[in-house]
Amino acid sequence: MSSVRSDSIVEFFEPMPTSIIGESALIVSFTGWLRSTDDSFPDLTFTIDKGAVQSITLGEPIPGTLRLENTSEIVKWIGFSGLIHLPKAAIGFIHNVCISIAGADYSDEYYYNIERQQPDGPVLPNTDSVIAICMAVYNPPKDVFARQISSIIDQDRSDWICIINDDGSNPESVELILQTVENDSRFYYFRNSSNLGFYSNFETALARVPDHISYIALADQDDYWYPHKLSTLSKKMREGCQLVYSDLKIVDESGIPQSESYWGYRLNEYKNLKLMLVANTVTGAAAMFRRDLLETILPFPAKIGDSFHDHWLACAALARGKIGYIDSPLYDYYQYGRSIIGHCDFSVDNSKPFPWRWYQLLNPINMRNLMRRFIGSSLAIYWFECRRISLICANLKARRIKDANNSLTLFKGGQSSIWKLLILHFSVSKIKRITNHAELRLARAYLVYISSRFLYRIGIKQKPRINQ
Repeated sequence: MSSVRSDSIVEFFEPMPTSIIGESALIVSFTGWLRSTDDSFPDLTFTIDKGAVQSITLGEPIPGTLRLENTSEIVKWIGFSGLIHLPKAAIGFIHNVCISIAGADYSDEYYYNIERQQPDGPVLPNTDSVIAICMAVYNPPKDVFARQISSIIDQDRSDWICIINDDGSNPESVELILQTVENDSRFYYFRNSSNLGFYSNFETALARVPDHISYIALADQDDYWYPHKLSTLSKKMREGCQLVYSDLKIVDESGIPQSESYWGYRLNEYKNLKLMLVANTVTGAAAMFRRDLLETILPFPAKIGDSFHDHWLACAALARGKIGYIDSPLYDYYQYGRSIIGHCDFSVDNSKPFPWRWYQLLNPINMRNLMRRFIGSSLAIYWFECRRISLICANLKARRIKDANNSLTLFKGGQSSIWKLLILHFSVSKIKRITNHAELRLARAYLVYISSRFLYRIGIKQKPRINQ
């Protein structure tokens, strides 16, 4: 970083990546603060690989965007956001990103290098295997991990390899993993140098798949696969699907069945890309997909909020072709108290009764507090859900996906997204059983976000936050 003025500082909410996996085009999203000690706001621009200069949006109403520091001078912070489009490039290429700040009498420049790379580790040998199983692990419990490995070994298809990608487990867990798989040469173990989180860990595992593989299946570390899982999924793949997935049985920690199907009250919808963008129905561990889909899904979009690898995978597969479904469980999903995602039932309504909420509005103090909560929660939904899905759409368009049904414009932003989400809501009669009205929540977030930006532009700003 070169700097002319030391009191102009940038803080990023979403750190700029230093490396990305794969060769595909990638849209990188970033947001942050810009610190200023005068009333004017400078111009922000960025360039990629010394190409055309592109502008950065200033004044985004991030909750608490206008911030004052409790010092001898007033220091203002203004939020900003932008999208960086990295073109397709070969492994080893280094993208040069420069973010420039230009004020009336000063300028700063921030430089970032983003390298295209493959994960570290040896290249897997060519074998006669047709299927690659990608398993992401992190400190797996001994018994449940051994159960999962045994169920994979007992598959009625033997033409597979299993890539185990460890997200930095402790030494005891590493020894456990190696001991569990040491007698079967079809297992290949890799360990990340640092903890990446499950989202990036699956991305790293997928990048290790050899070129000769035809199909890829995902695996968690604590399930139990039925012996015919791989053979059934691969047979369905012959119908020309980009991806297929199955139902699953929900069991508790003791293996006692809790539900014979993942689909209780919720309906399984896997043909409509707009609905898939709003509410994912594909469970990663239930899925198998074609290896050439990796050309579209790698690298993964930047992680925003609760990003899930299977949602990105499902949207990419459906955008490229069709998804197939097998209406019978092919494995036991063990539901633990700490599980990130478990069995969902859209018939459950945890909201407060309407009369209670109406009564609270009679009190002006309660009404003000409820309004603040409404605005705050809506802005949070925009920043961590709308932007995440919008980034999925932007990355699919950057990878030259043909959007025949204009599905990827659903999260383009602005008033159009509000209307399109409302139209989607009224176009499907049973949409609550498909999305749990997520489209209404997202439309509300866009509406509050747009309204906040309008109020900001006409001078009605949020209450500043004082840093002590």
